[in-house]
Amino acid sequence: MNDLISIIIPVYNVENYLVKCLDSIINQTYKNLQIILIDDGSSDKSGMICDEYAKVDKRVQVVHQGNLGVSKARNIGLSLVKGKYVAFCDADDWIESDMYEYLHGLLNQTQYFIVSCGAWLETEAGSTSVGFAMKNNKYLGVADSLAAFHVGKDTNAWLCTKLFAVECIKNIMFDEKLKVCEDYVYECDAISNSNGMICGTECKYHYVQRKSSVSNNGYTVEFENGVVVVKQYVERYIKMYPDKKRELKAKYILELMGILTAMIKGNNIDYKRVAEIKGILRRNIKDYLLAKGVAVHLKGSALVICFSFKLFVLVYKQNKNFG
Repeated sequence: MNDLISIIIPVYNVENYLVKCLDSIINQTYKNLQIILIDDGSSDKSGMICDEYAKVDKRVQVVHQGNLGVSKARNIGLSLVKGKYVAFCDADDWIESDMYEYLHGLLNQTQYFIVSCGAWLETEAGSTSVGFAMKNNKYLGVADSLAAFHVGKDTNAWLCTKLFAVECIKNIMFDEKLKVCEDYVYECDAISNSNGMICGTECKYHYVQRKSSVSNNGYTVEFENGVVVVKQYVERYIKMYPDKKRELKAKYILELMGILTAMIKGNNIDYKRVAEIKGILRRNIKDYLLAKGVAVHLKGSALVICFSFKLFVLVYKQNKNFG
């Protein structure tokens, strides 16, 4: 079936990346696309680039707004969706030419509402493949989907690697108050409102890690706000799916370690908060080590933090992939 896929792309000051992103989308092998560009108050040429693409491709529509944030931009995009399926893309990333043909093909084979593919993490050091089913496609019910999502096994935490059926997201919006973990909340709500997820074996999305991204700008209160929300969701799901407790809790532990790495990156370490996080990790380290699907290097990171934060700082600075 040639179902319409709506793709929502927030755009903000990405003139050096935007053309590669949009070219990768308009040249998809799957042609029946609605491409929604939300220019979020860009002060560079990004808005002009969006308008140029709309002139030459009738599938592209552009909305210009003030700088209201990525969640507001996505919510505006959701209000314009006409497709049977919805996807998201970040304007500084790009995708393989057959990404949506691949994802739509997997969804069409079953009655599931969500499908994910793996991604290439693009850094200055090169490309690393992450977040995909290793040998065969995995077909997971809601509980197993949430567990896999929380540990990053067979799938990943990136919103843009997924294709959603409208049925499971039509009443879900992004929390515009959150600056960190807003994608996590949206994906949790979508999975909870679905009948499960298909995890594909191929990597189709290219996530470009920029130095200016939120995760690379140091520790702020926004990280703490995100962790509070993650803790709330994890506690809720543990009550619903107690047999998935370790896997669900792993996401909370990962976000706490993310606070520590943000402090290191920003050179603004709060040692009182470090001590609090260290205590939480020590109390939960057994569950974390026994959680199925958590990457070995993350378990190693947690162990090192429990032993010595100073040692973790030294190791992290020597190997940025360690934490």
